[in-house]
Amino acid sequence: YFGPAGTFTESAAQKHFGSAPCFTPFASIDDVFRAVEAGNADYGVVPVENSSEGAVSRSLDLLLTSPLMICGEVMLRIHQNLLSRAGSVDSVKRLYSHAQSLAQCHEWLNRNLANLPRVPVASNAEAARMAAEAASGGAAAVLIRALSSGFESAAAPAALAAAAVMGSYYCGVRGLEYCCVSGGFTERACGLYGVAAAAAGMLSVSGYLLSLGIFGAISGGAGIINSVTHQEEAVQLNTASLSASGRTALAAAGGYAGAAAILAAVLLFSAYMLRTSTLTGLPFEIVNFAGAEGFSGGLLGAMLVFVFCAFCLRAGAVPWGGGADATPPELSRSVLKRLAIPAALAMAVPGAAALSFRSSGMGPDVLSAMLISAVMSGALMSAFIRNTAAALENPPVFAEAGGPGDPDEGPDKREYRPAVIALQGTAAPALSVLIKFLPAMALALAELFV
Repeated sequence: YFGPAGTFTESAAQKHFGSAPCFTPFASIDDVFRAVEAGNADYGVVPVENSSEGAVSRSLDLLLTSPLMICGEVMLRIHQNLLSRAGSVDSVKRLYSHAQSLAQCHEWLNRNLANLPRVPVASNAEAARMAAEAASGGAAAVLIRALSSGFESAAAPAALAAAAVMGSYYCGVRGLEYCCVSGGFTERACGLYGVAAAAAGMLSVSGYLLSLGIFGAISGGAGIINSVTHQEEAVQLNTASLSASGRTALAAAGGYAGAAAILAAVLLFSAYMLRTSTLTGLPFEIVNFAGAEGFSGGLLGAMLVFVFCAFCLRAGAVPWGGGADATPPELSRSVLKRLAIPAALAMAVPGAAALSFRSSGMGPDVLSAMLISAVMSGALMSAFIRNTAAALENPPVFAEAGGPGDPDEGPDKREYRPAVIALQGTAAPALSVLIKFLPAMALALAELFV
């Protein structure tokens, strides 16, 4: 049909054929005729005539020269509406519409919006998209709002994670106070026992969270299934809440994974410090960030997180730059090959840095500062990436307007879907693994680093 999606021609096609067929929009009437003539489509739907502005000459001209035959006719009652986010008609600055609609509504426009600039576009659906972008500031404003939301939303997870670590630590100290007083355990050991108990509590519901993540992956695709199968509007509205709940479930599972990674990193790093103390024969309970060695190690740890994220995002962007002819197995192999780079980076950088520090006569403070900085930076970066992707997944253009529509149908969702998939599907999960992997690797190879 003569598109894009959302035009009156699409409504006519759905009225005649129902919602079962696969509808494909084309940019021009000529493209519709060429697709049917070439056998790429079984039927074509084009506008022929309207009561107020007469015949659509291009459709009639092509019918005279094309071998195609008319096999059906649809009468569609047209209602034109003026859509705007402005508070009143007087606040409207510019009018976007198809030239045919401008001609059909010229009397009303001359009476009410005589001095308003009128911009003719290819279709009314395109006009709605352009008006939405113009009101929101365009794609740049959407991206800026998403980044702002990501930065802002990283504060709450960080505060909650810090509260969870400190709360579980001091619960362990208070709960085992008798052991501390009697000398059976140190205060540090009792506190770490509390953190371990909190981590075990989180693991006890991991099966439920895993199923929640799977539910999110399935129900989150409800909007995509609707758009591919061209379901009726009532079906799309019914599944809009299901799609939203799926995205919420995925976000909950991702946040749970990040919190569990932080608790696990605390325990693994404490075990690494205890192992280092045993190997050196010296007490090692405090990491000094005030000195040049600790400060430099902290900078290297933060740098590792940023470079790691860069390579993960490049790997996740492969399916969107690999060409339309690439098959899913080829894309999967390409992504896996590129993910080998950040995996090698996570293993090589801490090891190479530790051996360099050791050969230079530096103590374990440098590597410890590097690991602590990497864990903290990775936790914040993971929260930032997940929430930025969520802001792009639910287009801020419609979220700020308070619209009830399905975010899968927003104009900005299509533009940012590759970025959302790269952020949510590659970088964020990889960071959760990195947070746990770094202290675990340091613990396993502590003999080489001392």
